Amino acid sequence: MEILSVEVQRSYDEIFEIDVCPYKSLEAFTQDDAYFFHGREELIAEIIQKLQSTSFLALIGASGSGKSSVVRAGVIPQLLTEGLFDSELEQYKSCQSWVIFPGDNPVAALAKTLASDNPEFLEGVLHLGVDALVSWLHQQPKSVSVLVIDQFEELFTLTAKTDRVNFLILILGAIKKARDYFKVIITLRSDFLDECLEMSELAPLITRYQVLVPSCRLEDQQYRQIIAQPAQKVGLEVEDGLIALLLGELKFLFISNLPLFWRGFTMPSVE
Repeated sequence: MEILSVEVQRSYDEIFEIDVCPYKSLEAFTQDDAYFFHGREELIAEIIQKLQSTSFLALIGASGSGKSSVVRAGVIPQLLTEGLFDSELEQYKSCQSWVIFPGDNPVAALAKTLASDNPEFLEGVLHLGVDALVSWLHQQPKSVSVLVIDQFEELFTLTAKTDRVNFLILILGAIKKARDYFKVIITLRSDFLDECLEMSELAPLITRYQVLVPSCRLEDQQYRQIIAQPAQKVGLEVEDGLIALLLGELKFLFISNLPLFWRGFTMPSVE
């Protein structure tokens, strides 16, 4: 890598230090990492386009396929910045968003995420049922509330059956009643698809409203963006020879998930 500058300036006038590594290795990208997230623009556009006409969308893919990163670092930042287009009104609606992990108590996790300043109160509201949640959503300042349920499979691995059923009744009921001002995106490991399809209310939604996140190899141009553009954001340039070497190794090793390639990768020191 060739060092171009010790620090660069972001488009919104914030100085960014070069000692921050723009690569996430095996960690998922989050909203805070959106500045460094590249290479999945087509998938992000597909998700947002489908979200315009549905209140539920399932992103399904193998572990490590990038489901969480696409939603959290790609879809959500774009929705917060640009809003969601309403074809009937022919205008963009402002959005707010939350990301939860179900864990062993998904209702408590939802309350803590939606109202971090007073989760006990909102958990009490949620226990009142669907109508109470819809009423709370209707009072929010933005036109559309987007809830991302990341690692949806935790409902089957960590959550007791009764708690899982109660949580799904709450969420699916709110989707029906809140309609266009409440959107839910779930990320689901493909090996838990059968468990979801066994649930009568969830199965038709997943069957009809889904986006598959393939774990197959991306196009070379996408890999080039993923490799080169994050480095450019911190004032570095990845030499063409190194990019060609990495692409060659990807083909040789049949590695479809680039994060594995960055494991242990660190930025060069600047002295």
